[in-house]
Amino acid sequence: RAALFKINAKELLVEPDVDFNQLARMTAGYSGHDITCVCRDAAMVKVRRLIKGKSKEELQQLGQRHKITLPVNMSEFVM
Repeated sequence: RAALFKINAKELLVEPDVDFNQLARMTAGYSGHDITCVCRDAAMVKVRRLIKGKSKEELQQLGQRHKITLPVNMSEFVM
């Protein structure tokens, strides 16, 4: 499962605190699809935090000014 996490997280910026072996132990019985969903959800946590409380106009400006790159840390995986 650790290898599946690494494969699914390869497109993410992953902070050094992410322990793929620990994630694998925590997800015993998860399918490959389940692990894909965990990785996708971890990335979305960062996005949700970024956009929370912003108006539509603020979000449009944010998207126009920046290529948004948000590193994912262990806390996003284990929410």
